[in-house]
Amino acid sequence: SVRPGDEFVWSVVYNRVDGRPLEKIDLIDTLPAGFEYVGMVCQRTYGSGGSPGSATSSAPCPVAADAVPTVTTDPITGAQTLFWNDLTVPPSGDAGYYTSLNFTVRAKAGTSVANYTNKVLASSAVDGYNTVCPRGSWTWGQEADTKDLDQDGNTTEILCTATDPVQVREAAIGDIYKWVKGNL
Repeated sequence: SVRPGDEFVWSVVYNRVDGRPLEKIDLIDTLPAGFEYVGMVCQRTYGSGGSPGSATSSAPCPVAADAVPTVTTDPITGAQTLFWNDLTVPPSGDAGYYTSLNFTVRAKAGTSVANYTNKVLASSAVDGYNTVCPRGSWTWGQEADTKDLDQDGNTTEILCTATDPVQVREAAIGDIYKWVKGNL
């Protein structure tokens, strides 16, 4: 859990799930209203472990960032969407390898104590390739890209989705006492 004003590192992890020749992927991360993107920490590829989707993490990442998202802010809700275009996917021979995008997010001052959901969407960034969403122990779903979220002009393709909760706790609380001196 986080408090209003806290900064934390969020990680989006992606990989190839089979031997298909997918080389590039687009990722879209919609931060909940009340949260804002601060900056990239790093992008790195690592061996076995991790899980696709989003997860909060405080682990250090020693590699300099080389994938900076395009950030848009909804003028009505204030929610931010982060868009990474044409990210390289580890080769199919690298089974068990994942790429992690680590970035800093801030819970804005005044964000209400509540549970929030972060949503990540993924699609193939290569024309002619259909996105196939994995099934298994991870919480992947799928939805049609009716709003062209990946900005490729196709509104009928499938996007893979993953969600991750974040809790805002211990909002600023004021307390006051009145001390009475003398007779009442």
